[in-house]
Amino acid sequence: MQPAPITLWHQAVAANNLQPFEAIIADDAVFQSPAVHAPQAGKALVTGYLRAALAVLNTDSFHYVDEWYGERSAVLEFAVTLDGVDIEGVDIIRSKCASSRRIVRRERGPHPR
Repeated sequence: MQPAPITLWHQAVAANNLQPFEAIIADDAVFQSPAVHAPQAGKALVTGYLRAALAVLNTDSFHYVDEWYGERSAVLEFAVTLDGVDIEGVDIIRSKCASSRRIVRRERGPHPR
């Protein structure tokens, strides 16, 4: 069974609107990503980074591949194609949305120029 925060996340992604999800992001939440060199702390920063990621990645090709749930966390594996490049990644969401990490990598193959 999908945890309620993850259901809310999927609804936000499907609607391309994070506003309902933002209500459950903790004030001291932390966003981590290989695209950002240091953890970003605070609800405002986390919300900003999630909105930016949604704007870039939430295309017609974006889809979740698999999901795993723990007692206090979830891992959501996704795939997307951007400018002809296949990208795989995971969203790691922890403890009442107090921590969010997005890990992204492109598929192996020639580097686009």
